[in-house]
Amino acid sequence: MDELYATQERKFSRIIWWHWRQVDCHINNQYNTCFAQEFFKETGCIKSRARIEIDGDKPFVPTHHQGIHPLRQLKRAHARRLLLKARPDPLSSPFTRSPLMAAPPTPNPLFSQFLRPSVLHWNTLIRGLSSGDNPREAIHVFRSMLRRGFMPNNYTYPFLLKACAACASSESYGCAAHARVVKTGLELDPYIQSALIHTYSEGKDLGAARRVFDRCDDRETVCWNAMIDGYVKAGELAVARGVFDRMERKDVVSWNTMIHGCAILGELGEARKLFAGMPQRNVVSWNSMLAAHAKCGDVEGARAVFAEMPKRDIISWNTMLACLAQSGCSEEALALFDEMRRTDEEPTDATMVSLLSACAHLGALDEGERLHAYMEEHKIELNTILSTALVDMYAKCGSISRAAEIFDGIEQKDLLAWNAIIGGMAIHGRADGALQLFDEMTKRSGVRPDDITLVMVLTACSHAGMVKEGRRMLKCMKDSYGIEPKLEHYGCVIDILARAGLFEEAAELTRAMPMEPNAPALGALLGGCRIHRNSEVADGVGRHLLRLQPSHSGRYVLLSNIYTTAGRWDDAEEVRGRMLINGVAKTPAQSLAAGKKKQQLRVMPVMAMVMPS
Repeated sequence: MDELYATQERKFSRIIWWHWRQVDCHINNQYNTCFAQEFFKETGCIKSRARIEIDGDKPFVPTHHQGIHPLRQLKRAHARRLLLKARPDPLSSPFTRSPLMAAPPTPNPLFSQFLRPSVLHWNTLIRGLSSGDNPREAIHVFRSMLRRGFMPNNYTYPFLLKACAACASSESYGCAAHARVVKTGLELDPYIQSALIHTYSEGKDLGAARRVFDRCDDRETVCWNAMIDGYVKAGELAVARGVFDRMERKDVVSWNTMIHGCAILGELGEARKLFAGMPQRNVVSWNSMLAAHAKCGDVEGARAVFAEMPKRDIISWNTMLACLAQSGCSEEALALFDEMRRTDEEPTDATMVSLLSACAHLGALDEGERLHAYMEEHKIELNTILSTALVDMYAKCGSISRAAEIFDGIEQKDLLAWNAIIGGMAIHGRADGALQLFDEMTKRSGVRPDDITLVMVLTACSHAGMVKEGRRMLKCMKDSYGIEPKLEHYGCVIDILARAGLFEEAAELTRAMPMEPNAPALGALLGGCRIHRNSEVADGVGRHLLRLQPSHSGRYVLLSNIYTTAGRWDDAEEVRGRMLINGVAKTPAQSLAAGKKKQQLRVMPVMAMVMPS
């Protein structure tokens, strides 16, 4: 009976493996769990442990459009398997290839179902966990593997080292893993060597990475690429180029790594030279070149590269959308998304973040709501980053109540989420709400504020005229939060004091600042002079501003209006004369009006909208 069971178990393994390969080829490994439905069909046909029947040979591939997430289908298949009390396959169970093994907080219950686990199973589990949200679990599993008497092989260590590299910022596991590699006699394996180089590079120990590289007798291309990548990520582009030039056998990854490094450091000219010299290019090469133009703010160059691309993937579209959104070409970004929807590419959270940023820049609430509805319709999961983008969009488009509603629904609120909602409350003049959120953030959530958070809080105090709170916040910044006040913080407090008419205290603060006051800070003081009609203080501040910003029309107009209100006609005429001599023209006021058609936004002069009396 045991022999018969073993025979049928091997047959079942081959069946599942065949179906997995069919699905994997069909979807190009986009979803590791899309074969779960076929597995459900197979397990649903089991009549006994000794008999397996196949119901059809054409695999069924579930997708998101069918309303069920593939991971949920896999969980259902697993439940079905447990219900039927079918023993997990000890050779090639699809569960060990799925995110169910990579993503859960406690994967051991599933793994413990294997009655006779092999090194292959341990390797598969470590591999999945090393790519998951908590790679430290892979290290714990490796320790369990050793305690249970299993000997790691050359396939174990690359995944273990990948997990060590992911944890390099908080803890150092690389040295211990390296010692274990030497102890098992696998230090000459080229893939383990490249993983060691990568691990040390991620831990900012380029010296150790270079020593591993120099000890490689017959350096494979993967080792060269790992060393180049380490220098690139450390910002040492010249050293990386030296290693690159020494390579005898460069592959497309070598070229792409160098171009990507140039993109990160903004070396657009060098990236162009490398791109032109490539013997062959793939979509990653084009994406790296596109990212280089985007990083340098060269929108025209990015458009040209994007138009020339022989093939585009979702990264290509996301890079171009982000480039347009960050460069202020918001309408073009929304139009490009419409073009993307006509292709087979499915948008990701990065796509939606760029589009929501474009809507926030335009103040296009209708477009933002359409995008939100699109995400719900296509079941795009709202993670913290995407939820923060929605909060920012709704706040900047005038719907602060909707922004607060989405913020309350975020399970794990990070610093960016808190900054978005506090900033939204500030620009809407809800100082009490902003201060209440700040108090909740610092005392109950455990998130530590940064300098941007405090700028938002001080802005809220400025809009509400909360002088006492503004003073207190500036004084406690360093002691309570370890943040040195910057020009932006001093400028906010100067604005608070000037709006309250406390000009002597505001002027004293400008003199006591550890840095020279900049134009925004002095502009805030000049704005307070206009509110309280204080032409004496405006004399010194305004003329100093004109020296700092001789081509800023607003400074001339504001100072001239202050003199006019005070009846100092000669001084007002003199400021207007200086404006004409310097060739400064007054910028006409404008208003943003939405047209009837989708995405039709026009900038209209305010005078054109003034109705005759």
